[in-house]
Amino acid sequence: MHSKNAVSNQPGTSLAASQSKPHNPPVPLHLLADVAVVFLLADVAVVILLADVAVVFLLADVAAVILLADVAVVLGI
Repeated sequence: MHSKNAVSNQPGTSLAASQSKPHNPPVPLHLLADVAVVFLLADVAVVILLADVAVVFLLADVAAVILLADVAVVLGI
């Protein structure tokens, strides 16, 4: 009798269990929550960045209006 058969025939053991790969432990929920918070903070940072870009464009528009007003004053319009 082979030793492999003797091991697999012992009570409490199965061939499928001995050949299965160990599975990864489940990811803790608090770790997933931390990842979600990081992504949320990244989204907030993008929104703030877009708001900053909008402010820059708004200031550029204001500067253009002031420049046009200055041109109008120079031309006497």
